[in-house]
Amino acid sequence: MGQIYSLAIIGCGLTGTSMLCQFIGMVKNKITGNNPVLANIKIIIFEKNSHMGPGLPYEGKNIFPFHISNMPAQDMSIFADRPNDLLDWFFNQKTNLEEMYPELIPFLPADRFNRSNNLYLPRMVMGEYLRSRFDDALETAAQIGIQVVIQNRCTVIDIKENEDQFIVITSDQFENGIKKSVSERVLLATGHWFGTSTHPGYFSSPWPAAQLLEQIPMGANVAVLGTSLSAIDTALTLFSEGDFSRNDQGILTYSPAKNTRQVTLFSRKGFLPKVRGAIGTHQNHYFSVSRLNRLVNQQKGCLRLEDLFYLLKKEIETAYDTSIDWKAILSPQNDPVSILRKDIRQAQQGDNPEGDILWQTILSNDISFMKQAYLNLRPSHRYWFETDFKSAFMSHAAGIPLINAEKILAFMESGVLKLKKLGDSYQLKHRSESHWFEMCFQDDTGKLNCEIYYFVVDARGQSTTYQSNPSKLAKNLLASGLVQIETRVLDENETGKSAWEKMPRTIETGGLWIDPDSCRVMKKGRLKDVSISKNMFAIGIMNKGQVINASMAQECAVSANKVAGYILNDLMKIN
Repeated sequence: MGQIYSLAIIGCGLTGTSMLCQFIGMVKNKITGNNPVLANIKIIIFEKNSHMGPGLPYEGKNIFPFHISNMPAQDMSIFADRPNDLLDWFFNQKTNLEEMYPELIPFLPADRFNRSNNLYLPRMVMGEYLRSRFDDALETAAQIGIQVVIQNRCTVIDIKENEDQFIVITSDQFENGIKKSVSERVLLATGHWFGTSTHPGYFSSPWPAAQLLEQIPMGANVAVLGTSLSAIDTALTLFSEGDFSRNDQGILTYSPAKNTRQVTLFSRKGFLPKVRGAIGTHQNHYFSVSRLNRLVNQQKGCLRLEDLFYLLKKEIETAYDTSIDWKAILSPQNDPVSILRKDIRQAQQGDNPEGDILWQTILSNDISFMKQAYLNLRPSHRYWFETDFKSAFMSHAAGIPLINAEKILAFMESGVLKLKKLGDSYQLKHRSESHWFEMCFQDDTGKLNCEIYYFVVDARGQSTTYQSNPSKLAKNLLASGLVQIETRVLDENETGKSAWEKMPRTIETGGLWIDPDSCRVMKKGRLKDVSISKNMFAIGIMNKGQVINASMAQECAVSANKVAGYILNDLMKIN
């Protein structure tokens, strides 16, 4: 039979499934009768859950039918070269899905045509898509002779490197024993993680959603940390006992359930993401990859934040043919309800005769632009961006689906949902003797406010710090040096700016450090130097401190396609 060439995929949610599907597809296209290497491939998949495919965000046990994906379906395909794969699959399977899950029918798009080109599917549909494509990949693998070994309900607790091989160490869900598997190549695709809390009433994550309804009683006052997309999903869960309807003007209204919960969303800036509208046909001239590459070459990979702001300013002001009040954009002064109402109207009607939102079209022009811009920022300027601008940028770049925005506005206008700004100096204290939490913050006048809550939900989204991952695997990989946290040394010339006085001399982004061109992890060598691993890769949210869009499905698919190509090319060279 000859030597077996193995690949271990650690985690089989969206990223792991994308890797499996794209790699097997590539092998199928390359395989020939005279290439024994491609006929001797073994893929070992390790997954802590029972099911392959959905992962935490799309697994039915974690969500409700009204939880929709926060990105349009055309951006959620797991195939880099088939962006419409999810949409094609959905409309082929729509009748079957309606029969299997009738509870999804109210949340499914009626047809493929949509003026804004924004079709948002329930997360449960995304989960079924991932499950289906995983099964398709298994069938194709069997047809072309690739061996796929599934090890589910097991947890990878460590990986050891032994010359040209990796030893993957696992324990089952009952911790009844340790097993070891050997593989020449490893992909880390472990996905989301959340902390734990020993305080009753504190939820370190909004998931599983059913847990919030079971453990937070009706009538409770609830503090939600965060005002972005995860916080919006949390509010949808906590108010799911009520009813929506549209009035004669077509405006969505909300009728709360009797003795409903009262919820307050908290964040430092105190504003919601913008509402996603139609994306138009505008092509960027200044805020473009070609201009970015020119800057990168001129500045030798050390971009200044002000140069990126100049390109964005030039693009937007040229497109609108007017100057822009940037202060108003970064620090909106109107109340959240007024802002949200205006944003919804803009998403419905557009901001120009074409019916699209021009600035959203500009920001979404090329997925690779912001990734490359962020990677090439000077360390001090990346720190500056993270500290002062990231919240505002992400609120514009990662918009709320229109239907969810309408629901949030309906909650706020019915009086059950509030939004409050914390500022930079706030404290959340746990009073163990009373089992409640105290949120203390200053309002815009400087007055100190302290509010008491018996229930707190952390909905700030995934931490960008891989060191916060509580898993044994993460701790062991970091301890052995097999993976590293990205570290950047501050440029000695970047001094003298008062806003940066507290900036550390060495900056750790928190992300698992990879070579962004190949997705290979950075590891510590015998002489404690840092080098690129030859055969260990990492894709997904664990890289978010380094890759700004690492958690987005489109980026995961592109990266998985890249890694699959690297591995296949290496195997082709063996023969």
